[in-house]
Amino acid sequence: MAGEAKILIVFYSLYGNTAKLARAVAAGVTTVPDCTAVLKRVPETMPCETLEQLEKSAAYQQAQAEMQDIPLATLDDLLDVDGVVS
Repeated sequence: MAGEAKILIVFYSLYGNTAKLARAVAAGVTTVPDCTAVLKRVPETMPCETLEQLEKSAAYQQAQAEMQDIPLATLDDLLDVDGVVS
């Protein structure tokens, strides 16, 4: 293999459960020699009215805070990786 393979793990998570799974997948990817994991979140797409209701939930707020270290995905992210897990 010429260089490191970059694997994009892209996910959407409201309450953090899918985020935990994505982090576990990323950890697994890094155990493969010459592989790097790139973890990204899907930007929010739900209607503002629904999101406003969710934001009142403490569980939602906590989960979103725990995912703040993970950047949002863009279409350009697909141009710079060798594989995608979604």
